[in-house]
Amino acid sequence: MATYRALRRPPEAADGFPGDVVELLSYLGDAQDGARVQAYPGQGTQVPV
Repeated sequence: MATYRALRRPPEAADGFPGDVVELLSYLGDAQDGARVQAYPGQGTQVPV
């Protein structure tokens, strides 16, 4: 359910796109203690944007 909530965005959330990019990059960064959602296999890839 946590993954569903992480992916679900209402249409009016488009205004928060820059924040969404920062959040996405955090999933692709190093593992975080206590994270409820993990990007597998992307976690730790440090994808440049």
